[in-house]
Amino acid sequence: MRKFLLIQFVFLVASAARAQKAHYGHGGSALLPDPVATPGLVRTTNTDEVCHGGSTRRFRHTTAQMKKAAYVEYGAVKKAGICCEVDHLIPLELGGADNLKNLWPQPYRPIPGAYEKDKLENYLYREVCARRISLTGAQREIATDWYEAYLGAFRK
Repeated sequence: MRKFLLIQFVFLVASAARAQKAHYGHGGSALLPDPVATPGLVRTTNTDEVCHGGSTRRFRHTTAQMKKAAYVEYGAVKKAGICCEVDHLIPLELGGADNLKNLWPQPYRPIPGAYEKDKLENYLYREVCARRISLTGAQREIATDWYEAYLGAFRK
């Protein structure tokens, strides 16, 4: 019986490892999404739509199945306070799409993590709507390396 359970356990671990396709990258101490699995996807590049279009609720349709797929893609396991929130790489507030190519399980830790990226998203939204930076520039910055964008915004 023990041997049977051990074989089942090995099979489950091997299956989970095969399912994982994406790997986190690193920017300083921050974890970054895999650019192949999560390149970021844009819904709009229209600044007026982003800044004056009202709530993003009508674009927010991330299902439990989509969230589960993101966790499986990265081999991430939910752990309170550490991992993760399924995040839009290019936030809906900046014209990002609600699509698996724009979703990743973003850890809270190590810091900077999900909370710090949220701070960056709010900053970029204000900058775009004040016309101090372009929407496409903000989308590109956050999709390319959100941590570098964070340092640029808050290191001043």
